[in-house]
Amino acid sequence: MDCLVKCEEQDTKKVMSSVYSITLLLIPFLMIFYYLTFNAGWLSLGLLILSVFFYVNTRVNYFIDVRSKKFARASMWLALFNVFTIIFQILLSVKYNGLILGLFLSLLTVSLIQLIVFRKSALIEFDSIFDIKNTINTIKNYKSYTLYLTLYSLVSSLRSKTIYIFLGGSPYAGALSQFEKVANAPNTLVSSVLRPVIFSSIDKKEINRSVEYILGGLLSVLFMLGLPFLMILLKYSEYIVGIVFGEKWIEYDSLFAVCMVSTFVMLLINWMDRVFDILGKQKIVFIFELIFLSIYIAGFVIVSMLEESRNVAYLYLLLNIFFAFSWLLLVYHQAQLGYKNLIRRMSYLVSYLIIMYLYLSVIDGLNSIILISVIYLFTTVVLAIYISSKMRCWLWIKSRL
Repeated sequence: MDCLVKCEEQDTKKVMSSVYSITLLLIPFLMIFYYLTFNAGWLSLGLLILSVFFYVNTRVNYFIDVRSKKFARASMWLALFNVFTIIFQILLSVKYNGLILGLFLSLLTVSLIQLIVFRKSALIEFDSIFDIKNTINTIKNYKSYTLYLTLYSLVSSLRSKTIYIFLGGSPYAGALSQFEKVANAPNTLVSSVLRPVIFSSIDKKEINRSVEYILGGLLSVLFMLGLPFLMILLKYSEYIVGIVFGEKWIEYDSLFAVCMVSTFVMLLINWMDRVFDILGKQKIVFIFELIFLSIYIAGFVIVSMLEESRNVAYLYLLLNIFFAFSWLLLVYHQAQLGYKNLIRRMSYLVSYLIIMYLYLSVIDGLNSIILISVIYLFTTVVLAIYISSKMRCWLWIKSRL
């Protein structure tokens, strides 16, 4: 679906038709898999078909808004989906299938809202959905998206989920899952805002000349805004785990701390994957993900044979940090942004980290968790906002939101 943003104006309808056509072709295979795996009845299979179409429809409309540079509305669709999912799943939590029904109702609600919003601007020509020749031509013309981006998404998902296979029924699997759900919420929000802006506002010619101040600047802004919260979370990890997750999870507070660091580092770079789409280098990022998937699996196998399961969880989080820094180097290399620029930015951010740590150590004498947290977060976030407002990237992002 990403090619909806970059395709030629005259090809938009053809690409949209091809997306729905491919969906129709995949549904029978999904139904067979779902039936054989879960022995599903007709009602469940019907909900599966509708859910797939609702999901595809919401994503198509999302990318159309991105293409039209309506970033606020595009982000709204993602936010509405997440909010409605939480609401419906809570309301239906008493049912054994409440999670699935909640997801389905969320997709249905967002699709209906989009139907009202887009009713006068529908681009799809339903007759062309069944035009196989058009679908084949679209796949050929945008093979970098249909092939490598699809494989990249699949491998990336495997890389992040394989850990739970190795953890099995270990309590660390539950702890890691809970911590990641909470920690990844800011990542999802930031990515949903920055990815479409980056993808649709920068072209291949521009990226090699002057875009370092945008990518590097946004990385710096995220670092300065997020660091105060990370340091408070690390300092009072045991207390926070007890409050947020319950007392039974307190013994996993060290895992929570490492998870926060890992997720924070991923927050700084995970939205940069659109750079490879701009450069047309989806094959490179797919190979990169494939290499790291092999590293993850090899590491899990070795550690699970030699150590207990908790060390597999820690290894996963440490590998995420290593992956993030390697990803950043790859972005700067492929986009020719200059390693000197990266080293300069890293030196500034390390200096900022040291200053923030020393400042927290100074006010630590107040002996009140709440007072320390309020004073530290207020002063440091205000400082970060002030510094960010003076940066060129801030003006660039404001002009596009």
